[in-house]
Amino acid sequence: MAQAAIRTRDLEAGRVPEVCAKTGRAATGTVRTTAQRDPGSFREILPGGRGTTIELPASASAIRLLNGIRARFVGWIVVGLVLLIVAFAATIKILYPVAIGLLVGGYIEATWARYRNWVGARIDGDEIWVSRAHADFCRSAGRIYGAGSSSEPGS
Repeated sequence: MAQAAIRTRDLEAGRVPEVCAKTGRAATGTVRTTAQRDPGSFREILPGGRGTTIELPASASAIRLLNGIRARFVGWIVVGLVLLIVAFAATIKILYPVAIGLLVGGYIEATWARYRNWVGARIDGDEIWVSRAHADFCRSAGRIYGAGSSSEPGS
């Protein structure tokens, strides 16, 4: 996977490559992504971590995949909460750790799946560096900003 830099002002104006950041296919929409100020830290996986929300171009298949991840996460949360309510109402103590496990497991699975199946983004001054991106997205960003704005493995 490669990485590319996009100027913040261009991102806000919608001047980004019309190529999916992850698959390299034609973009049919956008995906909301959090650009981290301190990537690689534990705060990156915590809800409400430090960062800025940005919209990156995505193909239909990438959007479907990410919507599926979100749906699974909601499913984990609903089942976990229902079990917590049943455990509380029926005073079945064995269900408490099962429900907590489902809630925590759902969060971990959703976080890991999103990390594996979508790009990362970090803020560096006036630029946002998109990592784990498809080479075609990086080449498109290079055509917009110049060759120094993208890097591919081995270059």
